[in-house]
Amino acid sequence: GSYSYLAIHKYFARRATSITEVGCKGFKEIIDAVETGKADFAALPIENTSSGSINEVYDLLQHTSLSIIGEQTVPVEHSLLVSQNTSLEQIKTLYAHSQPYAQCSLFTATMDNIDTIYSDSTSSAMAKVAQLDDPTVAAIGSPAGGKYYGLQALKTGIANQQENFSRF
Repeated sequence: GSYSYLAIHKYFARRATSITEVGCKGFKEIIDAVETGKADFAALPIENTSSGSINEVYDLLQHTSLSIIGEQTVPVEHSLLVSQNTSLEQIKTLYAHSQPYAQCSLFTATMDNIDTIYSDSTSSAMAKVAQLDDPTVAAIGSPAGGKYYGLQALKTGIANQQENFSRF
């Protein structure tokens, strides 16, 4: 359900092939999965129109023998995702990856008395909210990714910049 997940499905939709996903907890683990043969391909974000270059990925790419074989741009549609009917005022805990959180800083600044818990990925944040199934918790993610976890968008269009794309 992460943006990388959406990117890889969009990229391979143009090719007659099946996809078996391998979950990873971070950019280094993704690269390691391909280098060790656990995965054939990876989708890594390298640039976002809102937050710029993803320096951590560029740093990791300098230390690998892997090659970039393609490119996919994905629209980023950040939403506040919840597991059940609730209101914005009820949200007390927000799960988010640091990149989407930074890209939604103007919106999150309006949320009073919220504890933010950073996740290693957008999909981890959404999975946690689905697991807790609590009206006081939310995640930042895409509505498409949220559906994968049975989440619904409480508020859409929460990014600082409405024209927001990531390049993978």
